[in-house]
Amino acid sequence: MDIKSKEKKNCLIVLKRKSNYSISLVRNFSNFYNVSIFFIHDRLNKNSKSIISEINSIIVDKNIELTLFEGDYISLINYDFIKSVECQTKCLITLDDDDCHSFNLITGRDCDLILTTCPTSVQKYLNSGMNSHLFTLESSAEVFKDYRKGKNIDVLFFGRKSKYRQEYIDFIKSKDISIKIVGWDGPDKVSDNELAEIISRSKIVINFSEASNKYKKYNRESSNKKINQLKGRIWQAGLCKSACISDNFISREIIFSERQLAIFNNKEECVSLIKKFLNDGKLLKEYTENLHEIVLEKYESKKNLTEINNYMSKMERRKNTSKKIPFWYSRFINKKRIGTYFRNKSINGFISEYIQITSIVGKKISFLYILNFLEATIYLLIYSLKFPFMILKK
Repeated sequence: MDIKSKEKKNCLIVLKRKSNYSISLVRNFSNFYNVSIFFIHDRLNKNSKSIISEINSIIVDKNIELTLFEGDYISLINYDFIKSVECQTKCLITLDDDDCHSFNLITGRDCDLILTTCPTSVQKYLNSGMNSHLFTLESSAEVFKDYRKGKNIDVLFFGRKSKYRQEYIDFIKSKDISIKIVGWDGPDKVSDNELAEIISRSKIVINFSEASNKYKKYNRESSNKKINQLKGRIWQAGLCKSACISDNFISREIIFSERQLAIFNNKEECVSLIKKFLNDGKLLKEYTENLHEIVLEKYESKKNLTEINNYMSKMERRKNTSKKIPFWYSRFINKKRIGTYFRNKSINGFISEYIQITSIVGKKISFLYILNFLEATIYLLIYSLKFPFMILKK
């Protein structure tokens, strides 16, 4: 049963910028909360202290009880930023924890809960003494469902076209298999509703779990060049009542059985699975129904958020921690702060943040402070040289 607006609690989602997944976040949490959204990069005419002050004012004015912060990678949303936000319940959302776990582990210290799309990361956070729960982002049954328009697409891939994925797509095409491609962005991008209808018309969806570990500096546990992660593509295929085949990923056995999600390890196995399903309607139907049932029963967004709310009602709240913040973390954060304002080309925000970073008030003169001061000053000099040209371009 849907919760009426007056009965819902209020929540604020703090994101770095507008993105493809911000719509999904609002859609999912709107089932249980009156959602407000705040984009950091829309406020870069102010320094980070003023941005935090604005967020705290919104929390008071709108009686916000839950604030969710976007994690992953370096941004203005860091441990000190979250610690300065005053809210009853604070939560970090991480969509790429496979790539950023060590970083998120510190950023989320002042949060009551870590929501992650990675099942193995949930256990890592729990082992570290933090509250954590699996979060299924792209899993709304209101959008992703069986549109009952028949199955006139044999094979579908949707998402970014990396070199790895393109090699598979080219190989599939070379075997005279009809495959439809829908891009993540660019001219062939479609809306979520349009994508859902296309998925529901597809017999088989191909999922590629590969993601390049290009940000391994954020994950000090891993030196691998490539990581394989659970993708929302599988939830979407299941909800739309299409079969899905996937290359292997580390958390697969935690979520799916062999009769729900078929796995391939190379291009030849991928093609073999496609042909096997297309030539055996009974087998295709079995896998399609098995995946649909498990996703709808356990991982659909409303059920997932219901579990998360139940978990939150029972969990212990965050405890004050005096753990020292590692030098490498503080160094990354401060470099990002000045770099973000520099690239934004807002002179008011840049100068204001420069003063905030270099001011000695309330700070100890440490090696980190000296590094930050020197780097911020170098950026200031570069900015001074570039600023006249930036004005002319406008």
